[in-house]
Formats: sequence, C-alpha cells, structure tokens
Amino acid sequence: MLTIDQNSEVTLHFSLSLHSGETIDSSFEGPPGTFCIGDETLPQGFEKLLFGLRAGDRRSFLTAPEQGFGSWRQENMQRFRAEDLENRIEGTLSVGLTIVFKDASGQHVSGVIKDVPDDLTNNPLIDVDFNHPLAGRPLIFAVEIVAVQAKAQAVTFLS
Repeated sequence: MLTIDQNSEVTLHFSLSLHSGETIDSSFEGPPGTFCIGDETLPQGFEKLLFGLRAGDRRSFLTAPEQGFGSWRQENMQRFRAEDLENRIEGTLSVGLTIVFKDASGQHVSGVIKDVPDDLTNNPLIDVDFNHPLAGRPLIFAVEIVAVQAKAQAVTFLS
C-alpha cells in the first residue's frame, strides 16, 4: 500500500476548524477531494503533515499559523482614501466588506475593510487588511485518506 510522499496523488476528506471548534470548511459531508502533492491546493505545511499516511488513515493535527496561512503581518495592512474605494464598489463602505484588487503582476488580491471612520469628510482614510482571513490563527486540520496513487508522469514523445 502506497504512503503519501512528494510524488503522490491523494484523495481525502478534510475539515479545517478553529481552536474553538468552529468548522471553517469540510468535505466530510460530500465527495472527497483529489489533489497532487505540490500543486498548491493545500498549504505546503498541511501537505507535509500528510507524508507517511496511507489510504484508510484518519488524523487530526493542531497546526501553527506558519503551517497554514502564515502569520498575521502588519505590512499587509494598507490605507486607502475612501473616495478611491467607493469607486470600486456598489453600496456603502463597511467593516468586513471584501474588495478585490489587482496587484502589480495582474493577480487578484482580496482585502477586507477593517476600519471606516464615522466622519469620512474629516478623516477619509480606510484601513484594508490583505492578510489571509486565517493568518495568525492556529487551526485543526483533520483528514481521512481515501486513496493514494503515484502522480501521473508526463510523457515526452521524441520524433
């Protein structure tokens, strides 16, 4: 029976929960997911926890932020003028609203509004957090391995 390593395709059920027990995401009530180690479907720290597991194994891991979505970083907070953000949305600027931006390389990046001053006329700056929403949080990563296969190898034809 194959064990999970860097050359594996893995089919599994998973759940991701906060330390408080609140479930963030889970596949246990539906079909399992399949991915290849290294394809960035899971954070690398989560993938490493799977190494050595086999089909039928069930495990639960308490993970540090660095194993999951990273540490919360102050440098990922930015300030924008309210008028610049108002042009990007329909509706009212409010705490918790997610706005999608494009970075310098054209990738989409989500930011969450963290603060909206009561008086935008005299204080027009709004704080936006570009950290992953789960950054800085220890998480419980639970898995049930359904199947492990060797990754399909690319075939090169020589002419």
